[in-house]
Amino acid sequence: MDRRDKLLLMIDSFVMGAINKIQMLNLSNAFINLKRNSELKGNYNECFVIGNGPSLTQEDLNVASNYDSINVNFFYEGKYEFKGKYLVFVDPAFATPRGINYVKKCKKANPELKIVTDYSNYRYFKKKMCLEKKDIYYINTALKQHGDYVKMDICRMMTGGLNVIPVAIETAIGMGYKKIYLLGCDFSFYGTKDPGKHFYDEKNKKCTVDDYNTVGNLIRCALVQQHHFAIQKYCRKHGVKIVNLTPGSLIMAYKLKKIRK
Repeated sequence: MDRRDKLLLMIDSFVMGAINKIQMLNLSNAFINLKRNSELKGNYNECFVIGNGPSLTQEDLNVASNYDSINVNFFYEGKYEFKGKYLVFVDPAFATPRGINYVKKCKKANPELKIVTDYSNYRYFKKKMCLEKKDIYYINTALKQHGDYVKMDICRMMTGGLNVIPVAIETAIGMGYKKIYLLGCDFSFYGTKDPGKHFYDEKNKKCTVDDYNTVGNLIRCALVQQHHFAIQKYCRKHGVKIVNLTPGSLIMAYKLKKIRK
């Protein structure tokens, strides 16, 4: 790493650190009551965090059926029959009629499913009254990740992310899981000519390099990689193990292993 790169990282950490201090002093964040999330905490052993990468089309999800699983975003549009324990999404795009209908379908297919979403969606979900209080939990992901900085306190404030998988991993760690298996976490869309971004049908929507700003997209991906490395450093310090079972995954922070059949 040359001097210019180090300087840029120092500037990024200074700016993000300042933003985080402001967030901690923000009364709207200070009065968010997340104490009920303590119900999710325990001294747990293993769980799966399952992404939506195209590699899932080649995987038998029975490997995860005997474990607690944390699924993300629109996973169930491809596998409504899968009985996961948690569904995590933080994107405000879920505070829409499509998001509400999707969550209702998820609960109909799996009544025991617990929803975990960012507090930014609280008012919309409360207004629509689509879930009982016992079925939904809110996390506060107002803090910005930078350098090695991560926060995983599900009862207070957490670091958010540009991708849902780091947030799902943080949530699993905040709940108390000591070993986390990643599956379907390809993170390969920026490094392949294959336009498929998810394992489920995306209504024939085509994704090409012309659909987004390539440089901006690579910057975002680099920041997500940084987030994963920060999580891995935290895990080494606190005795948590993450195993990436996703074939061909481009997440570089964790060792890639094959699933034992």
